[in-house]
Amino acid sequence: MDDYIYYYNNFRYQNRLNSMSPFEFRKYLSTERA
Repeated sequence: MDDYIYYYNNFRYQNRLNSMSPFEFRKYLSTERA
């Protein structure tokens, strides 16, 4: 799950999904990267 941590931090630094919780972001990733 290391890439999940990487993607989450990367998005936070870009301030694109800074209102998302890690759980919400996980669901977002699963739909975006499918």
